[in-house]
Amino acid sequence: MHKLTFSGKLLPTHDQAQAKAKLLSMLGVPPEQGGVLFSGKTHIIKRNLAADEAEHYQRCLAKRGIVVEIDPPLGAATATPFPTLIVDETPAEPPRPPPPQAPVTRETGSGLAPPPPPPAVDEITCPSCGEVQPKRIYCRACSTHMPFHAAARGTAPRALTVTITPNPAAEALPVVDAPVIIEPAPPWFGFNVAGRFGRLHYLWAGLGQCFALTVATALALKTQSLALGLLALLAILLFSLRIVALRCHDLDRSGWWSVPALMTGIGLLLLLFPRGSPGENRYGRKPESAGIAAAIVGIAAFALVFVVYDSMSTLLQIQLEQWSPPPAQSAPATRAKVVIYTTSNCAICKQAKTYMEQKRIAFEERNVETSEQHLREFHTRGGKGVPLLIVHGRSMHGFNPAEFERLLAQG
Repeated sequence: MHKLTFSGKLLPTHDQAQAKAKLLSMLGVPPEQGGVLFSGKTHIIKRNLAADEAEHYQRCLAKRGIVVEIDPPLGAATATPFPTLIVDETPAEPPRPPPPQAPVTRETGSGLAPPPPPPAVDEITCPSCGEVQPKRIYCRACSTHMPFHAAARGTAPRALTVTITPNPAAEALPVVDAPVIIEPAPPWFGFNVAGRFGRLHYLWAGLGQCFALTVATALALKTQSLALGLLALLAILLFSLRIVALRCHDLDRSGWWSVPALMTGIGLLLLLFPRGSPGENRYGRKPESAGIAAAIVGIAAFALVFVVYDSMSTLLQIQLEQWSPPPAQSAPATRAKVVIYTTSNCAICKQAKTYMEQKRIAFEERNVETSEQHLREFHTRGGKGVPLLIVHGRSMHGFNPAEFERLLAQG
C-alpha cells in the first residue's frame, strides 16, 4: 500500500495563495494553522492507498497546483513501509596478516599439486553510477550512500550485509486528515445523469432551464407555432428531470426521486436547502462549489425569473386566445366577436360601442382604468390611446366605421 506526503511544494504555474487556500480548505485546517503545513516538513495526508488510487489523488491535486509525493514510489519492488536501515559505518580495523603456514601439498601421479588460489575479494556495484569496487558504504566514484540508494530503488547491492531493525527513537511523521477530493460539476445541459449537483449548481442549472423555456416560448409566440412550443416544452421537461436527478445524487438518493419532485412542484424548491453528502457517496465525489458570488447572483436571477414569467404568461394568454377558435354564437344577429379597450370618460369609445350595438355586433369591453391585467394587455398589443379595437386578431387604433367594417368582413 502507498501513502501521500506533502512537503509544502506548490507548482509555480498556479496562483500560490489560491493553491494554499484550496489545500487548507480541503484538509479542514484553519488558516492561522496553515504555517505548520507549509513549514517544509513532510506531512502524511493519506494512507493505505492502492497504486491507482495514489496516482489519481496525485493527479487531481496537481491540477490545483499542489505537489504531493507517493511513498513508496510507484513501481517499487515492495509495497511494505520503508524500514529503518542501521548500517555500521565505523572504520574497520586493517586485516591482520595470517600467520605463515606450511604449504600443503599432495602427491599426484604427475608430482605435487599447485596451491589453492587466494580467496576472492568481495566487490560491490554502485546502484547509481555502476562503478564496481571493493565492498564499502560510500561509492568511490560518485559518493552515493549505496545501501540507502539501493533500498530506495528496491534493489539490494551485491555482497552488502545490512541489518534491518526497527528504530523506536525515529520521529513519527505527523498525520493530517485525508483531503476530500473535489471534482468539477456535470454540465448543465446534456443527457448523462452520472455525477452530483450542489445547491448552487442546481439553482443555476434551473435558471438556465427557465431561460431556455422563456426563449422557446417567445419563439413559439413569434412564429405562432404550437408544435414548436410543445417540442420545446418536452425538451425542457427531459433536461429538468436530469437536473433534479443530479441534485438527488448529491443527497445520496436515487435519481427516480426527481419524478415526484417535478409532479409536486414544491419538491423542486425543497431541494435547494439541504446540504449534500460531505464526501464521496454512491454516486460520485463531492462536486466543486460555485462560490458565494454565484449564490448572490443566483438569488437575484431567481427573483427576476418570476417577473419575466409574469409578463410572458400575459403574452401567452393573449396568443392562446388568438389560437383558440371563436365560440359558437347562439344569437342569430351576432356576426363576430370584437374586443375594445376603453376608459370611463372616452367619448369615441362610447361612439364605437353605440355603433356596434346598433349593428348588433357582439363585443367585449375591457376598461384599462379598472383592471391592471387589461392595462398590461393594452400595452402588449401596442396600444397608444383609446379606443383600441381587436377585430379577428387585428388591431385598430381609434374608430373609423368604414375601416371597422372592412376588418370585420375579412374575418
